[in-house]
Amino acid sequence: MTKSSLWRIGAWSLIVGALLVTFANLLAPQGGAREAVASGGYYPSAFINLLGGLILMSAWPVAYLYQRAESGRAGFVGFVMVAVFGMALTVGFPTILLLIYPWLSHLSITSHTLNTGPNIFNFFFAISSGLVSVGGIIFGIATMRAKVFSRQLGMGFIVLSFASSILGFLSLPGGGGIHMSWWWATTGTFGVIAYMIGMGWYGVEIILKLRSTAD
Repeated sequence: MTKSSLWRIGAWSLIVGALLVTFANLLAPQGGAREAVASGGYYPSAFINLLGGLILMSAWPVAYLYQRAESGRAGFVGFVMVAVFGMALTVGFPTILLLIYPWLSHLSITSHTLNTGPNIFNFFFAISSGLVSVGGIIFGIATMRAKVFSRQLGMGFIVLSFASSILGFLSLPGGGGIHMSWWWATTGTFGVIAYMIGMGWYGVEIILKLRSTAD
C-alpha cells in the first residue's frame, strides 16, 4: 500500500468519523433518561456516536503527521490534548451511554437523579470540553505557522474550537446526566458539531492536496 493511499484512508476516516458523530448527536432523542432509552432512536444514536468517535480518533493522528515537522512542539502538544480529551468525549462518554445508562434506567433510581446524573459529570464535561478546545486552538495556531494546510483551516479550527467550548459550557446545567432539554440540545449538540466541522476539514484538505499532487 502506497503512502498516498494511507493518507487518503486516514483523511476519509476523519471525514466519515466526524459525519457519524454529527449525525448521532442530531439523532439523539430528547427527554428524560427512561423515555430516551425506551425510544427507538436511543440505541442507534448511541452506537453510531461510539462508532464515529472510534473512527474519528483513530484517524486524528493523520492531521498531525501530515504537518509533523512543520508544526513543531505546538503541533504535538495540541495534537495530544485533542487526542486525549477528544477520546474521553467521543468514545468514553458514548460508551457509558450505550452500556451503562440502559442498565441504570431499569433500577429503582428516581428520574431526577437519573436525569441529572452525578455532579462529577459536570466536572468531567467542563474540564474535558475546556481542554480539548484549548488543544484545538493550539493545534490551529500550529497549523497556521506550519503553512502546510491553508491559513483558513488553521484560523477556522481556532474559531470552531473556541465556539465549541462556549457552547459546551452553556450546556453544563443540563448536561450532567442524560436528560436532553431544548436548551441542552441547542448548545451542547451544536458545540459538538462545531468541533466536528474542524476535524473533518483536515481530512478534506488532505484529500484535495493529494488530488492536486496526482494531477
